[in-house]
Amino acid sequence: MYWALAGAADTVDVKAIAGNLRIAVSGGAALPVEIHEQIRRGYGVEIREGYGLSETSPITTFNHPAGR
Repeated sequence: MYWALAGAADTVDVKAIAGNLRIAVSGGAALPVEIHEQIRRGYGVEIREGYGLSETSPITTFNHPAGR
């Protein structure tokens, strides 16, 4: 989804989408820093990446945007 949003910034109404975004969350595999930067610049929101196991109900930790 974030790859598609980053790639579509030239063809969609970014202001309309960005106006409806308050938080962006991702889990599973880590996203490249480039995608984080493109989403932050284009849509004005930081992607929070989470990690967890089913045993931890379900999230163990999230990245801290200032820590990148």
